[in-house]
Amino acid sequence: TGAARRVWLEMRLLTDDALATMVIWAEARGEPWEGKVGVAEVLLNRMRQDARSLAQVVFAPWQFSWANTETKWRWTVFTLDDDDPTVQECQRAWTHAKAGSALAGGATAYLNVELTKQERHGTLPAWAADPHDAHLLNTHLVTAQYGRHTFLKV
Repeated sequence: TGAARRVWLEMRLLTDDALATMVIWAEARGEPWEGKVGVAEVLLNRMRQDARSLAQVVFAPWQFSWANTETKWRWTVFTLDDDDPTVQECQRAWTHAKAGSALAGGATAYLNVELTKQERHGTLPAWAADPHDAHLLNTHLVTAQYGRHTFLKV
């Protein structure tokens, strides 16, 4: 029935706060504060842009490297410890972004340019590359850079 379906859709095993913390940790645990907040902002911006839930954003195919099936350590995020200072910083970054921070300038994507080039034999994905040279970043899309992450509005 409609009521039963609605109840099932509202059942949550993992809160958005926990899921966001996991993503921020997986994607930016070694980045500075601003980089962690930037990842959180990208999550929120994608949710708003496409009117999707956080889970829909996070688990869309090929959107976040930690969730790809080829990433052998992806299950590590399910064993994070709330007492870990890095986990706590990721939690604070999510809270800060939800409160309206704008460190990433409206970015809807980010990447580590050098690592991406290494993995792609010197090129960048089409969404981040200069339209005339896939070896170069499209600087017109860049909104911020923190640590190793370059944030883009695509």
